[in-house]
Amino acid sequence: MEIVYPTQFISSLRGKHLLLDTNVFRDAVSRSTDFSRFFNNLKQNDITLVTVDFVRLELLKGSVNETKYKEKEKLIAEIVFLDSDLRNRWNRTNYHGCSVGSDANAVWG
Repeated sequence: MEIVYPTQFISSLRGKHLLLDTNVFRDAVSRSTDFSRFFNNLKQNDITLVTVDFVRLELLKGSVNETKYKEKEKLIAEIVFLDSDLRNRWNRTNYHGCSVGSDANAVWG
């Protein structure tokens, strides 16, 4: 199945940022081939894919173990642009007293 979008969608976003929500990442997992082509098309057209910390938290918090947590982190990093300053800030962000980057078990528990 192909992802269908308006004909002017790509050209209207050229040179801009597209903010991705949790549902986009979840759909990307279930339809990886379609979304891979779609994301590559966006990136080739100078569209920067970004997300926010809350979406990252939503995606990572349900991880059943550290391996799944790291797989989700890798998926997010492969899809969106995240420069080193933002990544460092993300790793230092605290949620409920735990550092998301270093204490994943506290997030799951």
